[in-house]
Order: sequence, then C-alpha cells, then structure tokens
Amino acid sequence: MLSENTGNNDYDYYLHSRVDNDSYSFITNAVYASPLWGGSLSVGSRYEYKQLNQTSFNNKYKPYSHNEFLNTGGSWTWNTISFVPAVGLNIFKQTSSGISQTSVLPYIRLYSDWWGKGKMKGTTVQLTLTMRNISPSLNEITESETYLDPWLISAGNPKLKDYWITSGKLSFAYFSPNNKNQIVFMVQPSYANNKIATTILKEGDNIYFRPQNIGGDFEWRFDLYGSWYPFKWLELSPYVEYYISRLETPSQNINFDYWRIGGNITASFENLSLIFNVNSPTKVYDGDLLSRGSLQYAGTIQYKIGNWSVGAKYNYSGHNNYTVSNLPILRYNENKDWKPLQHMARLTATYTFSVGKSRRHDGKILIESSKDNTGLGKFNTPQISK
Repeated sequence: MLSENTGNNDYDYYLHSRVDNDSYSFITNAVYASPLWGGSLSVGSRYEYKQLNQTSFNNKYKPYSHNEFLNTGGSWTWNTISFVPAVGLNIFKQTSSGISQTSVLPYIRLYSDWWGKGKMKGTTVQLTLTMRNISPSLNEITESETYLDPWLISAGNPKLKDYWITSGKLSFAYFSPNNKNQIVFMVQPSYANNKIATTILKEGDNIYFRPQNIGGDFEWRFDLYGSWYPFKWLELSPYVEYYISRLETPSQNINFDYWRIGGNITASFENLSLIFNVNSPTKVYDGDLLSRGSLQYAGTIQYKIGNWSVGAKYNYSGHNNYTVSNLPILRYNENKDWKPLQHMARLTATYTFSVGKSRRHDGKILIESSKDNTGLGKFNTPQISK
C-alpha cells in the first residue's frame, strides 16, 4: 500500500493491530403455505439475534441486534401472466457503545411476468419492483480501530442508521422454441436513501476510514446477453454491461459510468468439452473509495471416460487490482494484486457413482448467520501474502 498525506513523508514503519472476536447468532424460521384462489398463499416469520464480543487494544465492545421479519406473499397465474406479490414488516433493534436504535419498517416486493403464445412464443417480459430497508452490520457499528498507517485508521460508527433501497428490474427476452438460442435485455434502476458507505474524514492529526450515512445513491445498470449456437456443438455466449452511478459523500460528488464486456465460448463433442471464458475489469465505488478488479480469463478442457471425467484448467487474474482515493486530505493507492495467483493451472479427475435410492427433501434449508457478524471488515481481514 502507498498512501500520501501532505503532513507525512514516505518512511518505513511497523504496525500492530490485534482484534479478538467471538460472534454468536440464533436464527429461527417458520413458514405456512396453503392453496388459495388457484394459486398459493404463504405466511412466514424469521427471527435473528446476533452478538459480537470484540477486544481491541484492551477495549471491549459488545454490539448486538434483534431482528424480527414478518411476511406474507402469494403466487397466481392467469392465462400467460404470473403475479407474485409479497409484503412484510421488519422490526429491528441494534445496540452498540450504549447507543440503541429501533425501527419498524415495511417490505414490499412485486414480481410479474408474461410469456407469449402463437407467433410470440418464446418471448417474455419480466418485472420486479422492490422497496426494502438495510440495517448496518455489527462490523460497521463496532468502534474498534485498525491502523493502516501510523496516522490512517479504520473504525466503525455506532450512530449508523437503516437506509432504504427502492429498485426495479425490467427484462425483455426471447428464447427460441426450436433450439437453445436466446437473447436478454435487462434494465435495473435503484435509489438508496441515506446509504451506508465508506467515507474519508480528518479528525485531529489522523485520517479515518469510517462508514457513514451519505445521502442519496442513484444507480442504473443495463445488461445485454445471450447464447447463439451457429453449430450444434458450438455455443457463443457474450455479454455487455453498462453501469451509471451518482452519489454524494461529505467530501465529493461522484458521477461514474463504465462498460463491462465478456462471455464464453463452449465447444461440446461426444466426450470432449473445450471452454474459454473472459471477463473485463470491474469498478465499484464504496463512498470515497474506488476499487478495481482485474481482467480475468480461463480455459478448460474436459474429457469423459465412463464414470470418469478428467481435464485441465488455466486461470489468469489479479493484474492491476487496486483501491484508490484522490481527495485533498488523502491520496490513497492500495495495490491488491496477488502475484502468486495471477497464473494458476490445475489438473482435475472426477469419478461419479451412486449407491442406494435417492430421495428428495423439498423445502429443506440450511440457515447460516451472516458473515457481517464476524467483527472483521474489509480493512481488518487478514489477506494472503502478495
């Protein structure tokens, strides 16, 4: 990492930040479903308790939260139109460093689709509208500090509040009735009010990375992708994505647009498969920080012999990954290339077999606690040596 502050010159240093975490969670789910009016109706409840016991520089932090989510929804189909509404009530209480916040907020989701008939067979239009709130994680509200430089510190914020996201997704698609050819165009607008994001603040002689509610965040995403089979054995699956972001932090206004392209080519024969994938770089703003992910591509060869499948795979990734910020109070550039993993090749061998009779277990769900309950965030999580 190379970081620069006008009051500090480059020099060698050693930093030690130790954080001990114990996290606990308890989750219960209850769902009742019944046929209704030719469709189905369900009623459910989900309760989650999370607690984090953290020790940092001999300071102890014990944030916890209670979350009860009550919901009901249904699914109905008339002719070629499906209608799947859902409503809920999110009851949330969170406490950290003596600061408690309680919220009771609604959840609304509507999904509908239409499938064409006759000459329009294979054509579909799908619409999803959602309004929901997002609560800060225990990681974000814990006040413990992690030193990234002698004067650059990452810390949480117990004053964070819930924020709203209103989003939509509209897609137009055509799936060929005669073969596997398909094309999909998708538009996804969203608006987040008082979004939680990383901000860069100067407090005394130190610079802090601290999550804050930053106000409005307006985003658009456009997707165009599909699959084309010029021959029965050859599949071409390209995609194009376009992103638009408009957000405001206490330090800057961000107007950000970028394109992303990629796809895969698959050649499938009787026992042999050849696959090539490529993805262009990603770019994501988290408040005052811009993170870039690298170009990635991979090649795979696989051959099946009876119950055996053998092959080889090559991956390339990890070149020119970075997180940057360019503000008057801080010019920050962290290189995140993992050079040992930029080129990776491996051989594979898989044997498939079955014993006895198989049995399906519909509706069986394994529920796990969120990773945001660990006390480790993007700035204090151990990383592989570069």
